[in-house]
Amino acid sequence: MVGIEDAFPVARGHSELELNYLYSHAQRAFDDRGDTRRRGDNGSHLGAFSAKHGFTTWLDASVGIFARHSWDDDAPERRVTGLGDLLVDAKWRFYGEGESGLHLAYQPSLSIPIGKHDDDKSLSPGLGYWSFAQKLIATWIEDRWVGGATASFALPFGDRNGARGVASADLGLGYQITPWLKPEIELHYVHDFASGRKDTDVLAATAGAILKPSDALRVDLGLRHGFYGRNADRRISAIAKLVWAF
Repeated sequence: MVGIEDAFPVARGHSELELNYLYSHAQRAFDDRGDTRRRGDNGSHLGAFSAKHGFTTWLDASVGIFARHSWDDDAPERRVTGLGDLLVDAKWRFYGEGESGLHLAYQPSLSIPIGKHDDDKSLSPGLGYWSFAQKLIATWIEDRWVGGATASFALPFGDRNGARGVASADLGLGYQITPWLKPEIELHYVHDFASGRKDTDVLAATAGAILKPSDALRVDLGLRHGFYGRNADRRISAIAKLVWAF
């Protein structure tokens, strides 16, 4: 799905290369009561690359890296550009066979800070600390309908700069109109636990589509809008993803 991981590992002996682009922008923010207020212009351009390989019919692994350019008129440094984090993960499908019905998977991942980070600055290309995440994934396929759900928790460790963890959940539904076109709608919830500052909540929706011009090529496009939150920016994001399978 556009913004939700599915439960299917890459096929045994096959690989995928993935390019991602995310544009995010905010000019308003949610306060502690969920009301919005004006804030300085804030946004980012993020580019990511990852490589994935299937080792068995039920297990794959991937490694990825991203770079980000961010700006914030409310931050002293105003603009930051650089490498973010290195992400290593694996996906184990422990329930489901074939391509239809219910499929369940477990995905652990490790985020490794490799870019430059300064704890005294509010803007940074990456997290700036190590983080271990665990995600449960459910995918359901029936005829042309596709449903997806995930639940995850990322636990930071080391020099975490006040971070205590991030819990998230996603729900999505798509319909395969043609072999090459599947429109989707998704809901996303994120809660960021923090020490020394207030926790944040964001509830967002994504409308998008998956286009498959060939068996080897897939293009994901989506538009995400944060419509409710607490102590967080109200963001609008554009998502583009290109996947080449071989």
